[in-house]
Amino acid sequence: MHELLDNRRIFIKDAKGGEIINLHKDCRLILACNPNGAKYSGTNKVNVALVDRCAVVNVPDLNPNDFKELFNCNDAETTKALKKFYAEVKRVISAQNLRVAFSIRAVKRIAEAIRNGDTVADSLSYGFYNSAYVTASDRERDALEQIAKVCFGLTVYKDTNKDQPNY
Repeated sequence: MHELLDNRRIFIKDAKGGEIINLHKDCRLILACNPNGAKYSGTNKVNVALVDRCAVVNVPDLNPNDFKELFNCNDAETTKALKKFYAEVKRVISAQNLRVAFSIRAVKRIAEAIRNGDTVADSLSYGFYNSAYVTASDRERDALEQIAKVCFGLTVYKDTNKDQPNY
């Protein structure tokens, strides 16, 4: 990568017995990664020398109103609650520097499950909580559960036989 970014060429040892390939003048390389930080603790850190060769573009969190279909639960009130839940979870993650990531993939899983007839509680469990609980502390789990309770009007209680909440 370093040679590609610095000199726009790369040596391919196995190509025709070894060959230097030069990039076309119009070729652009785009690299993507999750940011370094507590909420992405399971990922590798980006190499400093590599980042120094790139222009870094930080992408802001999405606005749920810009992605209406993504949040669509086939019910106006549930869709509104999912948008509120997303915004509130993102706010709490940021404010409390939680080690939890709430991605668009999770929103998509939750909304699709609800549209397919699953309960909100089940949709939240396998759409978001299963992945969030891997890195969340007890305090963080409690905060996430309380957000769901407020946004969706759910009653949350702990089952002593399980690590995850019941609704």
